Amino acid sequence: MPAYDPSKLSPPARQLLEALQNDDINNPSASLISKYQLKAENGIYYVKGLMKVQDGFDDQRLDELAVKQMTKAGNIRTVRIPITQIAALSKIESIDLIEIDRPLKTR
Repeated sequence: MPAYDPSKLSPPARQLLEALQNDDINNPSASLISKYQLKAENGIYYVKGLMKVQDGFDDQRLDELAVKQMTKAGNIRTVRIPITQIAALSKIESIDLIEIDRPLKTR
């Protein structure tokens, strides 16, 4: 797995990348699928999240990494990220932050 820029990743995103180093990134374990709400589509596992990008960000960069953009509001994007591309995404200079969705815990 390529190196990543930890300063651009939320703690849960960093934890997912660390967990994937001990798992099969192309076929993650059931516990990772459940913990991070991973969804498979055409054999690719995705995680939902938010990204904060800089002004003038080229959305084509997302297409190049097979990231599916769901909504765009100013500099915020809601996305579905292939888990194999999280590290590469973090190295794009014009991305400031990547946050992944986590299940809510009820009391």
